[in-house]
Amino acid sequence: MKSDFSETKNNIKEFELLNSENIIEINIPEGFEAIGVGAFKNCEKLTKVTMPKGLKTIGDEAFYGCKNLLKITIPDSVETIGNAAFSHCRNLMDVKMSQNVKEIGNYVFSRCTNLAYVTIPKGLETIGDFAFHDCPSLNDIAIPEKMKAIGKSAFWGCANLTLLAIPKGIETIDNYAFYGCKNLRHLTIPEGVKEIGDYAFCGCKNIKSVIYPESLEQIGRAAFFGCKNLKVLRIPEAVKKIGNLAFADCSRLAKITLPESVCEIGNQTFKGSSGLVTTWYRPENASESQKNILKKTDSIQETKTKKYHIPLMEYFYWDFVVEAKNREEALEIYDAFKCKSPYEEKAYEIVNKKTQIKLKKNDYNWESTIDVEKADYKDTIICEEDE
Repeated sequence: MKSDFSETKNNIKEFELLNSENIIEINIPEGFEAIGVGAFKNCEKLTKVTMPKGLKTIGDEAFYGCKNLLKITIPDSVETIGNAAFSHCRNLMDVKMSQNVKEIGNYVFSRCTNLAYVTIPKGLETIGDFAFHDCPSLNDIAIPEKMKAIGKSAFWGCANLTLLAIPKGIETIDNYAFYGCKNLRHLTIPEGVKEIGDYAFCGCKNIKSVIYPESLEQIGRAAFFGCKNLKVLRIPEAVKKIGNLAFADCSRLAKITLPESVCEIGNQTFKGSSGLVTTWYRPENASESQKNILKKTDSIQETKTKKYHIPLMEYFYWDFVVEAKNREEALEIYDAFKCKSPYEEKAYEIVNKKTQIKLKKNDYNWESTIDVEKADYKDTIICEEDE
């Protein structure tokens, strides 16, 4: 079934065909310049859309949840793609994007689980938060040279992403940007980047080498947590701060070069790096303050840990097991693996790390706060020490 549109100043109105059950194909006529907010949201049988050459704007959530949409060609006249415009189009495989788009909004292709090919315009400057979140079929993407910002969690969970070239001009790699991209092999961070955000490459377990820029000043919390194949680490001379758990669980890490510039190292920064032949490479001219930092970090690494279980019960049962000094730290490490996205099916928020966890589930609009000490093992989240 095709569709006819009501015409309002050559725009497709907001929520024009929201939840329409029988629309299979849409041919938007010439002269239309905008697709309104949620115009085709949850048109689940929609498989094909033809957009006119004069189209300028695709509104927020315009095609959200069109789960049978297979391919999209966005004409070069389009300048703006709204937030979550194609989010949850789970069978969308191929996107050819307008060459005039300068910004990809938040959540634009989030949860497009079969998306494999995206043509990114050369003039693109910004990729929004969660833009390609949970696109596990995406295996290659060319980030253009004019790029100024990659949003937080932009490529979270792109498990098959193997090639990544980050262009010059970016100063910050935001929090969770490439979280869980487990098939990345080699990583070169270009000159100009000053900060790597919290959890930016957390869980990228197949990264074997990282080349850091001399411009780098700060490495965030858990930034490379769980990069199990990383073997050699040379921290650039300008780095001043390395966050908590930054290189924790890098089990094959064999050598570390720490420069004189580092003045702050977080707790458990190299925890679980059991492959270290020597804990540190110390320059002969290290200052007394530098040696004190090294001693402090060594003593932290030698602290005895215990195993803790964080059992989760949702539709299926599974355990999160972590080594930590105490219950509080165990929950803190677990915090690195939770998702705060409002588009997620579930989210867990730690209220008080010692006693309480707050649970939220958006689909059913409920939330509750539980007592860790008194929690029922089978019904919720607790943190039990493994004997």
